[in-house]
Formats: sequence, structure tokens, C-alpha cells
Amino acid sequence: MLNVDSEIAAIEQIFGYTFTNKFICAEALQMVAPLFSVCVDGTTSVVPKNVNLAILGDSILMTVLCQMWDEHRDDQGRSLTPEDWTTIRNEMLGNHHLASLGFELGVDACILKNASSASAKMVATTVEAVIGAVCRDVGDDALSVVRAIVEHIGLNAHPLLMVKFRDPLSFDFSNIQMITNVPTPSSPTWGTPGRSTRRPPEWLTGSTPGLF
Repeated sequence: MLNVDSEIAAIEQIFGYTFTNKFICAEALQMVAPLFSVCVDGTTSVVPKNVNLAILGDSILMTVLCQMWDEHRDDQGRSLTPEDWTTIRNEMLGNHHLASLGFELGVDACILKNASSASAKMVATTVEAVIGAVCRDVGDDALSVVRAIVEHIGLNAHPLLMVKFRDPLSFDFSNIQMITNVPTPSSPTWGTPGRSTRRPPEWLTGSTPGLF
């Protein structure tokens, strides 16, 4: 039996999510054996290896990232292409990137394992398993919660998803200083302010017969 309170707390900090059922998180970290006894907050239970949660996590990660691809518009306001989706999926959800991200975040230090150090495959699988654990823990609102986690850990930080469309009509007028009290042709101070107080010539005011 192994106490895993510290590992669970670390994972919650990394992913920005607090588990209601801590044993689900313990399962996501379990890579010791098909079944392994763990202690969480003074309570002991046997949890399976994280294989099933990793499969669930892989599926929901693909769904969330695919939604982001579908909603995204480039700097010209155009949708991304199916080829773009293939690129995003392969580069962001492949084992190489998931492992690199997991090592960077410190997921490797939280894995329950027999070996002294975690392999890249173990880390990638555990990242997927933690997402699967969140999905199981949340239930019906899993997609929105996982989406927030994906953004929190930067799993959506692909160049194709970083270029945003800027509506040319959405100009920010807040920093423009409005000019008021501009003299008009009928104003006694028509002309360059501060230089002349002459009235405009009659041909500009239309007072001369025959002009309009």
C-alpha cells in the first residue's frame, strides 16, 4: 500500500483541477501493476492500471482540440482546412509532444511506477489518463472542463491555432481624442484658429447673388 496524497495534490496543481473522487486521480497515476493498493486521505483502496483512463483521455482530447480547430479562423477570417486538422492532431496529441509536455510540467514525478524513472511513453500515457480521470470525475460537463485544462497547460498552443482573425470593422476608438468647437464658414472666427478672426469671403457663404 502506498500513500499518494502528495502525488494527487501535485497533479491537481499542474492541471488546475481539484478531483472530487481522489481515487480516480490515483488510478490515472497507477502504472505499477494491473491492480495496486493505494491510500488516499487515510482511506485504502485498490485501483487498476491507468490504461482505460488513457484511452478515454485520448478520445476526449481529440474531441476538444477538434472543436478548437473547427471554431478557429485565421487572420483572413478563413476556416482551417482538414489538412490543418491532421497537422494539429499529429503534432499536439502525438506521444512525443505529450511526453515533452508532461516532463515540462512535472507529471513524470507523480507517476506510481516500479522503475526509478518514467519513460516518455509512460509520461504521455499518464497525461492522457489524467484527462480521462477528469472526464470521469466531472461527468456531463467534461468537455468544457477539459477544454479549460487544455488551455491551462498549453496543449492548444499550435501555431495554426495562434493566428487570430481581427475584424477590420472592430476598430478601437477609445484612444482617439475628439476635436470639438471647430470653426465653420458661418463662424466669426472662421479660418486657422489663433491666426485670423476674419469672416470668410462672400463667395464661400453664398451671400453674393448668383452663387450657391
